[in-house]
Amino acid sequence: MRRVLLLCCMGLTAFDAHAVTPMVAAGESHSIGLSADGKVYAWGNDVIGQLGVGRTLMATGPQVVPGLNLGQGSGRSRAAAGDAHNVAVKADGSVWAWGANNLGQLGDGTTADRSSPVHVPGLTDVVEVAAGARHTLALNTAS
Repeated sequence: MRRVLLLCCMGLTAFDAHAVTPMVAAGESHSIGLSADGKVYAWGNDVIGQLGVGRTLMATGPQVVPGLNLGQGSGRSRAAAGDAHNVAVKADGSVWAWGANNLGQLGDGTTADRSSPVHVPGLTDVVEVAAGARHTLALNTAS
C-alpha cells in the first residue's frame, strides 16, 4: 500500500499515448521516480547531491529535479539509480547524470560530484541506462 500511495502522489497514474512510462529506481539511500509527464523526482539521502536539487538536503518526500524534464513521445525516457548517483535519458536520446562522481561514474569527463544534472557528452541515440554501485552503462541504437 505504501508504494501505491507514493506513486499516486508523484502523478505516476496518468497515461496517454505520448506519455513517458512511469518508473521508480532505488539507490543505496535515495530513490528516484519518473512521472508520465517526463518530470524526475527524487527523495531520501542527499549527502553527495544525488537528489539533483542543486544543494544537499534530506527529503522525506518526492522533490522535483529542477531543470530536467525528460520529454515525451519517443518512449526512450528512462532513469536509473546507483549507490549515490543517478542517470536519465531524455526523449531525444541525450543522457544526464548527477550525484557522486568520485570514480567518473557520471561520464562527464570529471571526478567532481554534481548536485544538479549535467549533460553526458558523446552519447547520442541512447535507449536504455543502468547504474551500478559506482558505474553507469548506456545502450544506444548505433550498430
